[in-house]
Amino acid sequence: MSGRISLVHRHRDADGANGTGTAPGRASRQASVIGGVGVACATAYLSLAVPTATSITLTAAMLGLSATLTRLAVLRARHKQTEFRSVRLSQLYSALSQCNQAIARCRSESELFEDICRAAVTIGGMQMTWIGLLDDSKRLMPLAVHGQGMEYLRDLKVSADEADPHGRGPTGLALRSDSPYWCQDVHADSATVLWRTQSQRFGWKSFAVLPLHRGDRVIGALSLYGSLAYVFDAVVRDLLMDMVRNIDYALANLDRETERQRANEALRESEQRLRTVIETQPECVKTIDRSGNLLEMNAAGLAMIGADSLAQAQRHYTEVILPEYRDAFAALHARVMSGESGLLEFEIVGLRGQRRWLETHATPMRGADGCVTRLLAVTRDTTDRKQASDRIQHLAHYDALTGLPNRRLVENRARQAFSQASDGHTLAIMFLDLDLFKDINDTLGHSAGDASLIELARRLRPLLSEGDVLARFGGDEFLILLPDACERTAAQTAQKVLDTIAEPYHLGPYDLTVSGSIGIALYPRDGTDFESLSKNADTAMYHVKKQGRRGYCFFTPQMQAGMVRYLKVVGALRQALPRNQFHLHYQPQMSMDDGKLIGVEALLRWNHPELGAVSPAEFIPVAEESGAILPIGEWVLRHAARQARIWVQAGYTPVFHGSVPPCRPSQPGFTHSGRGRPAGAAPGARTDGRRRHARSAACDRHDPGAS
Repeated sequence: MSGRISLVHRHRDADGANGTGTAPGRASRQASVIGGVGVACATAYLSLAVPTATSITLTAAMLGLSATLTRLAVLRARHKQTEFRSVRLSQLYSALSQCNQAIARCRSESELFEDICRAAVTIGGMQMTWIGLLDDSKRLMPLAVHGQGMEYLRDLKVSADEADPHGRGPTGLALRSDSPYWCQDVHADSATVLWRTQSQRFGWKSFAVLPLHRGDRVIGALSLYGSLAYVFDAVVRDLLMDMVRNIDYALANLDRETERQRANEALRESEQRLRTVIETQPECVKTIDRSGNLLEMNAAGLAMIGADSLAQAQRHYTEVILPEYRDAFAALHARVMSGESGLLEFEIVGLRGQRRWLETHATPMRGADGCVTRLLAVTRDTTDRKQASDRIQHLAHYDALTGLPNRRLVENRARQAFSQASDGHTLAIMFLDLDLFKDINDTLGHSAGDASLIELARRLRPLLSEGDVLARFGGDEFLILLPDACERTAAQTAQKVLDTIAEPYHLGPYDLTVSGSIGIALYPRDGTDFESLSKNADTAMYHVKKQGRRGYCFFTPQMQAGMVRYLKVVGALRQALPRNQFHLHYQPQMSMDDGKLIGVEALLRWNHPELGAVSPAEFIPVAEESGAILPIGEWVLRHAARQARIWVQAGYTPVFHGSVPPCRPSQPGFTHSGRGRPAGAAPGARTDGRRRHARSAACDRHDPGAS
């Protein structure tokens, strides 16, 4: 019995050693059965036979035979297991090799996954293999599958989200933990309870889930299913981990290749866009090498120089540049080749004879070594801009209507003349104003006035010598600058100008006669700068106007004093009404027949605190010129009407006589001025229209006592 017990324990130890952590094969189980039968026979024989020496010896021999058979069975089982593992490893190595070939061969992610799944099944001996990638909601979506049981994936729901019920299985655990899950026996693993029915249906007894990566991020999983339990030993696991690392590497390569292709495509599209932009640019784009040879030029550039082809442009592109600009163009090329940028404006005569102004912006282009290899130039046609600029300059210095120099240009010319005037030499400035020119504009229209000004400018130009300047200051005012002109020369020129102005003007159906007034100031007698000379000439011109127009005169200091007096009167006149400085004197009018009073004439007087009593002969013309005559006339009528009412109430019925300016009756409310009553509101009062004239509202020339 002791021998029996000893053999059973030994068998259990051997079985435990084979079964803990590894899968016992069919050959090992057969060896155990054979050893167990031998022991049972020996035990039965010993229990029936008489224990003699012979029987003991025989029993020992049988026991030794049984042990030998057991050992042989174990060795045979181990040999078959080793052979099985060798074949299986060979298959996996072949599958790994096939995967590596697929990695080198495949050009897309889907193609790579299909080849790996196919190789794992057909070459690696797996029952089924599939690869899935995580979508944005962390669901694992199958992309490639091969083997038995593919319909298993039809309704499969797997998630990497722990909160999702479909993410709590082995695959979800592997995805979240970023570590492989090895299930050696589906029926012994507590985590696979929900999947055992499916596994049994498709003949799966073990499976593995290995996460896939892009960089450090888990993006999906490789799942493999085996038909035997305990197939994923340490060596197999290492091989499969190598396979996953190779897949990760392949994905990284595919990403890099995709990015490279995307970059190449973007570069190609960018180059195409750039080429399209260059070819459709309205400006010339060209490149020139270090030797000055034209390499490229777009269509706009060819049209700009009148070339039909690039070859024609390459032969003649420097010849179209005007000779005076070729050295500057060569200097620009040298400067750019030294690493600087530059700008040049130049003129060309194209191959078809068209003149153009061009502006080139040139910049260096560098090679891979950083050295300047060529010049890139963008050239625009600036002909219109140049003409517009010239036009602006012309308008800035010349009158748009007559084409004569304007005030700015004549000031510059005068300064030059002042600086060149030698001792003892004089210079004359003449200020010309047309007499009553406003009547032409008001009567015939501004077009007739413009035509007469143009004709006047045309007539006056031939009268002047070389160096003389005829300028239009605006309106009907002109200025003539006579360098090196004495008083006699200035007087002769002024008379010729007046005679020329006086010649009739034929404007359509009209024959017009125009006159002018000219004031003359001499340098350095009347001023040493343009401002003072032109002002004094203007003062002299106004003196001619006051003397009846149609003439000329030279400036004198007395004229300046009169102008100062005039400006004082103008300034004081604006404040005379608000400050109640006006008052009326009433002069009776007697009948020569019977000596009776037949009327009263109201005479306006002005007493100023500084100017004293200002004569109506002085302030009435100033009031008319400044526009103050209208409120003054209304004041006179209102106060005369008030006085008339007082006399009427006293029993007198005087008739007032007064004069109004010619523009007054046309003013709104003239007939109802004076608090709603007609002018001269008193009974019998009247406005004598026959006595209206342009110089005064109450003329003192009828008042012998006027001072």
